[in-house]
Amino acid sequence: MMRRKFYFSSSAGIGLALIYIVFGLIVTLFGKDLILTAARFMGILIMVYGGWQAYSYFQSTIQRTSSLVIGILALAVGAFMVVNPGTIVSFFPTIVGVILTFNGLLGLIRAFSSKGFGNNWIFSGILSFALMIFGLSLFLSPLSTLNSIIKICGIVLIAQGLLILFGSLTSKNPYR
Repeated sequence: MMRRKFYFSSSAGIGLALIYIVFGLIVTLFGKDLILTAARFMGILIMVYGGWQAYSYFQSTIQRTSSLVIGILALAVGAFMVVNPGTIVSFFPTIVGVILTFNGLLGLIRAFSSKGFGNNWIFSGILSFALMIFGLSLFLSPLSTLNSIIKICGIVLIAQGLLILFGSLTSKNPYR
């Protein structure tokens, strides 16, 4: 039986590594700005949708009030997202922070109540406590915690790109 190995050319590996490194640098350096820009862009798209709904209400021979209401609501939400994207962006991490905090607290309660059963309650308690602290940090400062998470993701992308680059340059690949 013949075994096949997956190889990709050294130039493809180097190209992929450079893409990872460049995107990692962009995410690391401009993480918060990228999220706020994406929120503004989503706001613009929502405003376009709302404008289209309002336009279709006035151009249609059969006028449905729902098109006008949806159009006005979408225009208002989109305008709010364009003007103040930080509020929208910080809303989701705040909700996730509350959920993680309660989940960590419940995990701590479960860990302490399973103390007498002889299972590994210390490890479970430590993980639950860490989850609770992470949830509290998301709840108390959602934008800065989100920015830190994005920077960590950018650093991971850079590290992955460097690993791919090193592997491409040092591998004994028959397709070089």
